[in-house]
Amino acid sequence: MPSRRAVLDLMSMLAYEAGQVAERSLDPGWVPSWSRVLPDVLALLADPSAEIRRAAVEVVGVCHSAGELVLPALLRCWETEEDPKTRLDLVLALGRATGREPAGPEAARVHDLLRGLLHGPEPQLRLAAVHALAPGDPDLPVRELHLVLAAIRDPGVAEWQGTSMVDNGGARGAQAMTALLFTGPSPDFVLGLLADHPDEEQRIGALAQAGGLAAEWRPPHPPPPPPRCCPPWRRGWTTRPPRRGIWRRNCWRASGRRPPPMRTRWPGCWTTPGSLRHTGRARSATRRSGPWRG
Repeated sequence: MPSRRAVLDLMSMLAYEAGQVAERSLDPGWVPSWSRVLPDVLALLADPSAEIRRAAVEVVGVCHSAGELVLPALLRCWETEEDPKTRLDLVLALGRATGREPAGPEAARVHDLLRGLLHGPEPQLRLAAVHALAPGDPDLPVRELHLVLAAIRDPGVAEWQGTSMVDNGGARGAQAMTALLFTGPSPDFVLGLLADHPDEEQRIGALAQAGGLAAEWRPPHPPPPPPRCCPPWRRGWTTRPPRRGIWRRNCWRASGRRPPPMRTRWPGCWTTPGSLRHTGRARSATRRSGPWRG
């Protein structure tokens, strides 16, 4: 059993990565090899062990095979499956397979099945249906927010532990994966999680989600304060330009006054005439005006 599960986990990773890379970068032998092994993977959907069936469902869900090749086997498995965790993975796999064209004639049947589960009696299957339908309907999680929150806050959310969506983390893992469905600026999902809950794990996960949302909303750093030597009317301006002469001329123009020939009365703003190192024009103006008398 452990070796079979390890092999299926390896196949799941390979099948997922094969669907992410560009076709020109894919090994030429992968497609024919996967076509040969796919019937054996589909046969494992009827394995006596629920763990092996769940691992096979995960492989079929993440692979790149067209929906028309895998949907019939997934539907047959759904009709006979009784394990709660495997049923959750089956709903996710059905949703992913319908998005891989060509989906075949079973796609309409799967769509009706998922829509029926969306308003069914089992909270976690409703949550799984939202995850399965969200790629084709991004606004669905917002419209069905009350269903999502009811499922997340339900004690049965622990069923997601060990599934393909939440390998580890329990309720907190389900919260984190479901939060990815809400990409807009609305904090309604996080506020719903923060509502008082008797379970400590739920409260910790809600605070973690609120902290992540607050980090995204953090305003940019304020601009640095102006230098203390700046006059009051200069406060709040942008930082000084690289050329100090241009900066000074702009300051005097903004004040509406004529600049003095040598230096201002604000201590620290200009240097004495003997230490001016700006332009030849500034030095010549100093020589024409004579020494500074204070």
